[in-house]
Amino acid sequence: MSVLPTMFTLGNLLCGFLAVFIASRPMQTAMPLGMTPLTMAATLIFLGMLFDGLDGRIARLSGHTSELGGQLDSMADMVTFGVAPAFIAVQLVGVGTPFLTERVEDYFNRGALIIAGIYVACAALRLARFNLEVESEEVEHHMSFTGLPSPGAAGTVASLVILHQGYWASYTKHT
Repeated sequence: MSVLPTMFTLGNLLCGFLAVFIASRPMQTAMPLGMTPLTMAATLIFLGMLFDGLDGRIARLSGHTSELGGQLDSMADMVTFGVAPAFIAVQLVGVGTPFLTERVEDYFNRGALIIAGIYVACAALRLARFNLEVESEEVEHHMSFTGLPSPGAAGTVASLVILHQGYWASYTKHT
């Protein structure tokens, strides 16, 4: 029973990894249900949220919480709710190699890449702050905290990507 929470945490981590991998595929890549790679990647972030919500609950219900599990959860969250949404957003706007050329249009790419980098840094700071603020393994210390939870921020980015892809598919169908 003690391995079950870890399996859910690793499921969260793998959802983040797969989101990055699938988002890096060309837009013409065939995906299930007619999704684009970016839509599939954003959907994996939501699946990661499900795993993230279940891992802590299962650990507390089974009495198998540990500091290792908490640290592993934060690392998984960093990938799924920090790196993956930022990478998907960068892929959405089509950032190339903005710092290797001097073209004027690269200013947008540079700005987009800097904003994505700030998002990743803020997610890391948020998760590290949570780890330091949690005083003990007691349940009540994990039920509230200050600030926006990283899954909520990632869900916002993933929702915007899904919304964009839906509108883009509708637009290209009618033109």
